[in-house]
Amino acid sequence: MALMWIGVLVLFNRAGVRRPWPYFVLGLLLWATLVKSGVHATLAGVATALAIPAPPKYDPTRFAELLDTLLQRYRSRIVPGESILRNQGLRSVLQTIENSVLGVMPPLQRLEHRLHTPVAILIVPLFALVNAGIPLDLDTLSGMIRHPVTQGVMVGLLVGKTAGISLATWLALKSGIVQLPRDMGMHHVVGVALLAGIGFTMSIFITELAFGDSPELATAAKSGILFASLWAGILGMLWLRLLVPVPAASPQPT
Repeated sequence: MALMWIGVLVLFNRAGVRRPWPYFVLGLLLWATLVKSGVHATLAGVATALAIPAPPKYDPTRFAELLDTLLQRYRSRIVPGESILRNQGLRSVLQTIENSVLGVMPPLQRLEHRLHTPVAILIVPLFALVNAGIPLDLDTLSGMIRHPVTQGVMVGLLVGKTAGISLATWLALKSGIVQLPRDMGMHHVVGVALLAGIGFTMSIFITELAFGDSPELATAAKSGILFASLWAGILGMLWLRLLVPVPAASPQPT
């Protein structure tokens, strides 16, 4: 059943369905079937997100040409002194402009923009509180930091991610596959790689899969995630704030 819903999601994508709600409904059905199947339900969100269209309907040049045409049509239908509520022509052009704006902005980007605030303020903190399960007394934490699993997780998030992201980017640059944006160098990449060590949600998800049958090891791993995320945020902020020079702002025309 889950594979069937994934197939329908792919068909919606290929058919050009760009409204988010059909994907939301199918995502709920996929989540329910994955829960019943015993497979981790988080994969439903991953599969649904992969199916939501990412490319825009219009390219920027075509959208600019369409917008110029619509604006000319809008100006030609203005009647001095008449309210827009009584001007069917103006309302029709405005509705077309709105539809065109939605067409140039990918559905995946619109959803990300709409969901960012509730996810950042509610979902992620709630997930962290429910899934952390870390004792907060100092004696337990001081002993936990010496646990080999805790130390291994910290090294993986702090050293592994920083080295892996920086090295992969450097190799891609040297091979000519990619280019860094203007005014950006490898020192910026290192700072971003440090911040990537803030791996709370996905790291806890992997911890539950790896140490689900061992509460002691799971607590040690979660403690390592907590410590590493804290240090990754601090070190990344200090690196980018203190070691990376801020480019001088270009003078504004007067």
